[in-house]
Amino acid sequence: MLGVRFPHRPHMKNMVIVPYSEEKHRAIIVEWTIDLQDIERAVIWTRRPGKDMAEAYVTQTLKEVKDSKGEIFVVEIHEKPVGWICYLPEYGKDIILTEEANTYGYITDVYVSNDFRGTGVYQLLLDTVIDRLKAIGMKSLKLHVVAKNERALKAYLKTGFEAEEIILRKRI
Repeated sequence: MLGVRFPHRPHMKNMVIVPYSEEKHRAIIVEWTIDLQDIERAVIWTRRPGKDMAEAYVTQTLKEVKDSKGEIFVVEIHEKPVGWICYLPEYGKDIILTEEANTYGYITDVYVSNDFRGTGVYQLLLDTVIDRLKAIGMKSLKLHVVAKNERALKAYLKTGFEAEEIILRKRI
C-alpha cells in the first residue's frame, strides 16, 4: 500500500502513503503533536501544554519506533503531509491475558489535519497499519484515547475498536 495512489476512489485519488522521513516530516509532526496535546489538555487536566512537550515526545517516539521495529506513516496529498500514524509491535508478558492478547500492535499516535478529517485519511492510515501487522502475524490492534475526546473516540469505535478497559483518576 505504500506509495500507492487510489484513482478508483475519487476522494482519495491524490492521496499517497509514505514512510516517515526525518527531514521532510519531523517539523509537521511536532506541530501536530502540539495541536493534539492541546486538544486533549482542553478536556483533561493531566496534560502539559503542547509546546512544552512536543519536541521531546517526538524524539522519544522515534526512539521507541527504532527500538521496537515499529513504523510511522504519513499521508500526503500533492506532497503535502495531511496525517500520520505511528505503531509499535508489542510482545507482552501479562499472565492474566491470552497469548493473542499479549501480542498486538499498539498505535501510539494518529492525527489527521483539520481540513482533511472525514476524507478517508484516517482509514488509509489504519488500513496500512493493519496490513503491516497481519504480515508479521499479529491479530489485534490497540490504542489509548482520552475519554472526553469524543470525535476521536467516535472514529475509533466506527472502525471496529472496542472499549476494553476504563482507567479512572481522582484528584485528592
